[in-house]
Amino acid sequence: MAAFPGNVDYSAILSTPLSFTIGRGAAKLSLASSGGSAVYGQPVSFLATVGAGAGTPGGTVTFADGATRLATVPLDGSGTATFTTSALSLGSHSITATYSGDADFLGVQSAPYSETVAQTGTEVVVLENSVFKNKKLMSVRLTAEIKPLAPGGGVPIGEVTFEVVTTTKKNVNVTTLGTAAISGGEATLRLKANKVPQQGITIVYSGDANDKASTVTTPRLT
Repeated sequence: MAAFPGNVDYSAILSTPLSFTIGRGAAKLSLASSGGSAVYGQPVSFLATVGAGAGTPGGTVTFADGATRLATVPLDGSGTATFTTSALSLGSHSITATYSGDADFLGVQSAPYSETVAQTGTEVVVLENSVFKNKKLMSVRLTAEIKPLAPGGGVPIGEVTFEVVTTTKKNVNVTTLGTAAISGGEATLRLKANKVPQQGITIVYSGDANDKASTVTTPRLT
């Protein structure tokens, strides 16, 4: 209503009430990533920014991978929400962010963001433990530790093969000393003294669904 208080010539008067409704405003939502491609186990951050023509939206943002909900994160005071994960599986992912809305702003969903996760590289680190008795070599234990290369992560699985590779002018001969399954990122082979080769041993990691194969050749064992 509008009110005229009156003056010496005119009486005070009130206008007829005028009714109107203020609805919730539209919000805009953008989604960005720390990178459109990653390797398995690499942390990836997704940043959702919610804005409006006036005011700062509140509420939450839900991040999803296709139909799978990943996390729901509250907006901070600047209208942003961040979600970081290193658990994305191998392959292509369609990531979306959905703003919940609040008392003043309507909810909205972002356009899909494509994130691709590839196999991570690996390296084989070998630890040698030689056992002697009266200064005589009794056995050698080789432990192959399979490490993901940065920025990848996780614990590789699969199998390791211990080989002796002999090269002549015409042929390459491969003798398998043994194989071992990886447990906790490590595989172990124990060789008696009479089975220890007079040259380095080649250790081959077969790789798995998430991790690339790799190999290393040791120096001649003690």
